[in-house]
This record gives sequence, C-alpha cells and structure tokens, in this order.
Amino acid sequence: MQLVADQSLGRSFFFGKWILQSDGLLLHDGNGLHLPPKELHVLRLLLGAAGSLISKEWLLDRVWPRCDVAEESLTRCIYALRKLLGRQNDYIKTVYGKGYRFVGKVVERAALSSEPVSVPSLLVLPFQGDDYSMELHCEVIRQLASAFGESLCVMPAGLTQAADDCLSMIERMAPDYYLSVRCTEHWALSVELVRGCDHALLHSESLDATNDRDLVLHGLISLVAQRLPGLSPVALPCSSYPSALSYLNGLLGLKAYTVQGVGEALIEFLHCLQLDPSYSPPWCGLADTYLAMANLGMLARDKALAQAQKALAQALTLEPGNVPATVRLALLTSLQGASDAAEALFRPALLAGDRAGARYHYAWHQWCSGRPEQALQSVEISLAEDPKSIAALLLRARIALELDAQKGLAAIQKAICVLGTGHEQVDAMHALILDVCGDSVAALGVIESSGLLGVQAGEVALVACYVLAASDPVEARRHYERWCAVSGHPPLCPVQLSVVRRLEGDLYAAQLWHELACQASPWQRAQLDDPRLRGLANLVSERLQA
Repeated sequence: MQLVADQSLGRSFFFGKWILQSDGLLLHDGNGLHLPPKELHVLRLLLGAAGSLISKEWLLDRVWPRCDVAEESLTRCIYALRKLLGRQNDYIKTVYGKGYRFVGKVVERAALSSEPVSVPSLLVLPFQGDDYSMELHCEVIRQLASAFGESLCVMPAGLTQAADDCLSMIERMAPDYYLSVRCTEHWALSVELVRGCDHALLHSESLDATNDRDLVLHGLISLVAQRLPGLSPVALPCSSYPSALSYLNGLLGLKAYTVQGVGEALIEFLHCLQLDPSYSPPWCGLADTYLAMANLGMLARDKALAQAQKALAQALTLEPGNVPATVRLALLTSLQGASDAAEALFRPALLAGDRAGARYHYAWHQWCSGRPEQALQSVEISLAEDPKSIAALLLRARIALELDAQKGLAAIQKAICVLGTGHEQVDAMHALILDVCGDSVAALGVIESSGLLGVQAGEVALVACYVLAASDPVEARRHYERWCAVSGHPPLCPVQLSVVRRLEGDLYAAQLWHELACQASPWQRAQLDDPRLRGLANLVSERLQA
C-alpha cells in the first residue's frame, strides 16, 4: 500500500465523467472543483488502489499520520466524497468491518514531472560559405528549435556567430552534439553531425535541392531527427512549397463547409499527400473532409467513416501522439457506437491545445451519446475560440433544434448574424427550422431567394424539396425524384407511404426502412443508414403524399 500512496501523488485519474489532475484539481465535464486536503488525499488513495480493498486503519494512518483521530473523521470524508461524486454512481463501496473499495473503471495517466528533464543539446557552428551563410545559419537554428520544441536544446545563434575559434567554442559550451555545415552553390549544404564529448563523426551528408531552400531545411531537420536519439518532432514541415500550398487550400475548402468547398478540399489534401505522404496534418485534414462529406450528404455514411478511419490510422502511424488525430479517432469511435471508449480517448485530448477543434468534436460525440444539453455547452466553448466556424454554428443549430424549435431558430439566427446569408447549408437549415416553427411561407422565401432549388444532391436538396412540398407538391416531386436519382436513394412507393402516414409510428417507419434496405444495393443501403438523410427523405415523401 505504500507504493500506491507514493504513485497516486504523481498521476492523473480518469473515471466516469471525472478527472482528478495531478495538481489536485477535480474536473467534471470540464468544470473545475477544489477538494479540501483530507478529502483529496482519501480520494487519491482510493483511486490509486481502484478495485482493491483498503482498510480503515491504513487510510487513517496515511491521511492523518501521527495523529490520534477517531474513525468518524474518515467517515465524514467518505460521506463528502460520495455526495460530491453522486450517490447514484456508487463509486465508493463500504466493506463492513474491513474498509472501502473504489469500484468502476479508472484510467491512470502519469503527470508531467516538475523536475527539469535532461534533453540533448545541439550546437550549430557558424556556416562556412558565401554572403548568405549568416542568414541561413540563423534560419536553420530557428527551424530546428521550432521542429523539436523542448525535446532538443538548440544553442542560440547569438552565442556562436561572433566566435573565431570553433574548437574552443565547442569545448566551452560542451554540447552533446554539434553540426558543421558548409554552403556550396545552388543551396547545397555539406553537413557533418559530430558527437561533442569525443568529436566523433556520426554522419556526413550532402543536401542538394537545386535552389529550393525549403527542401534543404527540411532535409537538415530530417537528418537531425533520424540521427539523434529520443527526439520528438513537434511537426515536421511540408517537404515543399507546393505541398504546403495544397494543404492550406484544403483547409480553406473545409472552412467554407459547402459541397463545392469540401470537394475542393478532398482534391487538395490528396494532392498534398501525393507530394508528401510523410506529413501528418493533411491526413487529419483528409479525415475531416470525409466526416464533412458524411455530414453534408455527399458520401454514404459508412463509406465516409471507413475512409476517415484509414486517414487517421496513417496520421497516428506517422505521429503516435498526434492530438488532433486522437480527437477525431475518438469521434469515429463514438459514431460507431462505442461511447465509453470514445470518452476515454477524448479526456486527455481535451486537456491539450486546440480547444475549438477538440470541443467541436466532443460536442458531436455528446450529441450522438444522447446528451444534447452538455453538447451545447461544448459547442459554445468551441465557438468562443473560433466564432466563425460554420461547422460549429450549424452543429449548435442542429442540437438546439432537437431540444426546442424556438431555440433552434435563435441559434440559426445567431449564425446568420455572424456569417450573413448566402451560405447554402446555413440557409437550408434556416428554412428547415422556419418550417418546423410553422412559418412555411418564410421558409419558402429563404429557399427561393437563396437559389437552393437548383441544388441536386445532399441534405440541402432534400430540405428544399421538403419546404417546396408544402406549397407546390408537383414541382417538389420532380426535385425529389431528381435527388433520388443523383443519390441512388430508392423512393418510397405510395402503398408503403400510406401505411407510414396512417399508422404514424416510428416502429412502422423503421420497419419500412429496414425492408427497403434489404432490397437495396450496398451503396444504397449505406445511404439509408444515414439517419439524417433517412429522416428527411421520410418527411419529404410523407409531405408529397399528404
């Protein structure tokens, strides 16, 4: 038990919706609570020995050392912890006459040490060569420091450039390693990596990028990453300007969050990965693209999720600790029905950076897990970081609509205040919510003024059909049949529709869609498995037959 006590002080614990950080802060759904010292100590000991019986005597001895206290003090601590954690969870079991046991799944994570960590040091000697050598020397040092962060101590250029005698400088600064670089023509470098303690040559290489400075710098960083032990690259840069440009264009296409923009993003990310498959960020971008395609009705849901999973597997192979990739993997895990496993993946990622992206994906997970109120809180946190995120603004409107039609209307109106009109997905959501609120005339006005009747595929086309069917069912039927042809979605036959309309029961509608799915091709079946498209198609068909 002594080992448990020592280890529990340096770890974070994840259980249920709770996180006990190593600094003593207790988090519940992202909200921090400070425990009194004795309660905190008892909870740490229980979590550190989760699943095992801890005697009352041992707890009293650890929490109140060298003090003559009554067992009542421990009982009060246990009572306070049970009340805080929720009696319905029943985390702390009493084993009468013996002690206590913490039950439930507990995940431990080592805390960051407060002691300074020893990392290798690298000295970049002043470059030998032409007039641009000093500038390139500074740039190399900046790139190395940026690429490896705190996992490598790169000695600053200001300490080296004024030195006349390189050997005495090396002996004075005593680096673990040093780089000797000589510039030749056309941005070629002759590089030597040397061990500092005995000046042994570890690696020698010529880097020639035919006037491409970015490629030379990338090659130098790759050389250091491959030859020095224990380095953790923050994120290696793209191998060339064209691949970086494709990646940035892909991000812009995703940000637009339209069918056209997401389609362009797919092309750009694939092009970027064709140029440089070892760069992890575009793999995450590709996963986001497939998720957006599923969300906009551009691709069958199961196919989109499978492609996203493949992209994330590549990103995590290249960079096992990649937080954005872990967040997206958590969402995919949730969408595949493993909510508890997704929660465990999300928790450490939520403590890292990129609050906008992490909270957006977490909100999506909470919504799919049947927690719309908590999902709204998470998406608000995301929007506080990135208030113009179209995907997050739409997600907020969807979740709010599920809770209450008027809340949904208020949410989409907030989105329009931020983005204005003219975004097809936002306009379609606005029209749908207006119709749900009973203002079908205003909904039709939005559809017509936004030109959404010209859209043929995806969710936007279905919304246009649904709104139009209230006033012009003949024209709406033409649009719906066109959508069915484009998407491969089998329309409902009139007999089946009359059954659905007459019985008006979810059970019968579900049975109908199951029968259709059994008759459909695999690609059509995937379309039917998309719950939002299935529900909208049901609504359109019922309105057309009414």
